[in-house]
Amino acid sequence: MKVIIWRMLFFSLCLSLAAVAAAGGKVWIDDLGREVVLPHTPRRIVSLAPSLTEMLFALGVGDRVVGVTLYDDYPPEARQKPKIGGMNNPNLEKILSLQPDLVLATAAGNTQASVLRLASLGIPVYTLWPRTIGDILQELRKLGEVLNVPLQAEELVRSLQDRLDRVRTAVADFSPPRVLYVVWHNPLITVGKGSYIHDMIRLAGGENIAADAPLDYPTYSLEEVLVKKPEIIVVAAHAGKEGVALRETWQRWRVIPAIAENRIFTVNADLFNRPGPRVVDGVEQLARIFHPQAFSGSLQR
Repeated sequence: MKVIIWRMLFFSLCLSLAAVAAAGGKVWIDDLGREVVLPHTPRRIVSLAPSLTEMLFALGVGDRVVGVTLYDDYPPEARQKPKIGGMNNPNLEKILSLQPDLVLATAAGNTQASVLRLASLGIPVYTLWPRTIGDILQELRKLGEVLNVPLQAEELVRSLQDRLDRVRTAVADFSPPRVLYVVWHNPLITVGKGSYIHDMIRLAGGENIAADAPLDYPTYSLEEVLVKKPEIIVVAAHAGKEGVALRETWQRWRVIPAIAENRIFTVNADLFNRPGPRVVDGVEQLARIFHPQAFSGSLQR
């Protein structure tokens, strides 16, 4: 019975999309170079990543979101949306039952197999792949066009860009400290030049010690850290107690300038791991960590 219902949902969706496509639709090119045909402005959107959900709500179209992953928790309204599984293993039957007219995916977080499978079922899948902060802002503009809210998108991007410009001006006259950003601690994983988090460090007035790494998210040895002598260590954490524990693991290495000078900070990982509007919050936080003399107010350690 379950298989029969699944097939009925699939054929119903295919017939619906085929009918409207035949009547004419708009063709969009996503970040993978794929043509995505949308017969009308999407009204039922499934998001396959928390960053995409945050983009949708920031653009003011949260009411069109009909499905999100198990990890989508921001804004709080996103927690109330139907869940479609994880980023790497979305439940196709659940997605079909939600009758989406658009699924948003990310090349960095979702598997190609999931995207191709959804597309083969006749569901329009638009994939984003931002690799710099500028890319993230441009993605917001693209989504604004696809979702027919270009003015809202432009206003949002202008606001985010203004905040970035203020940070750039504030830190312009200060020398960049050497920074180690810790994505994961065991093994130690940091960010290379190809990561948008590297871009965040740069915009905040810091110098990423792993900028010469060949990978976007390289595994780094303690020996390399000792050689590079970071002046600031930033640890991505998901909870306060986790951040305290991670900082304590570094305390034995007092020869590292950041440890000797007690300049190790924890940050909310979600502001950095999700390439969406809140990365600007992350840049502002990094700038205050790197150059507290340029800003008023205390810092969260």
